[in-house]
Amino acid sequence: MSATLDYDAPLIKICGCTDADNAGAIASMGVDYIGLNFYAPSPRSVDLARARELAFAVRSSNPETQLVGVFVQAELTAMVEIAAALRLNVVQLHGGEGPEVINDVRRLTGAAVWNAAHVTVPFVPDAFAARVATADAMVFDSPSRGFGGSGQTFDWEATAQLPQTRVPRMVLAGGLRADNVQHAMAVLQPWAVDTASGVEASPGIKDIAKVSAFLTAVRTAPGYTPRP
Repeated sequence: MSATLDYDAPLIKICGCTDADNAGAIASMGVDYIGLNFYAPSPRSVDLARARELAFAVRSSNPETQLVGVFVQAELTAMVEIAAALRLNVVQLHGGEGPEVINDVRRLTGAAVWNAAHVTVPFVPDAFAARVATADAMVFDSPSRGFGGSGQTFDWEATAQLPQTRVPRMVLAGGLRADNVQHAMAVLQPWAVDTASGVEASPGIKDIAKVSAFLTAVRTAPGYTPRP
């Protein structure tokens, strides 16, 4: 099910890449963001040495693709070091970090800061309004054990009715695939869409055919007009 878009087309983020050649191929397809995961318990986590290889491959393939570093309750000094080493465009905080941390990360890295929230209905996470007011974008993801993405969708229709979720820049994550992203876009009208497991051959390794199908689904949504 899909509907005609009545807002600017969403940007596209492919998250959790772990292989340089794989990431470079994805960047060459014109994605807007590639996410590098620095949360050690995740099967998609990378260390700084691997991240340097990924960053080089991405920027060599497509200088327009921006790099997002994903962190969960990391030490501020570590985030600053990694952001500087990789010239991260975005730091994504996925551990419920509050406004003070958001402001410190932005000030010390010069990167945009995205803040993640696990969506439940009713949706009343702590200090959510303050986080929205401080972050450059909010990542809406499904609840999961721990802090990693669940790879599962949440109730988009119910979420669309919640006043708390009407944020200026929503990055929609959680179980997005080629066969459901158009419907998610129509319901929630996100600023960006974000997928990891939905386009994978195995954790951290993306299936290029699935990535291509996902990009095609986003870009062929009724009414889609690329952002300038």
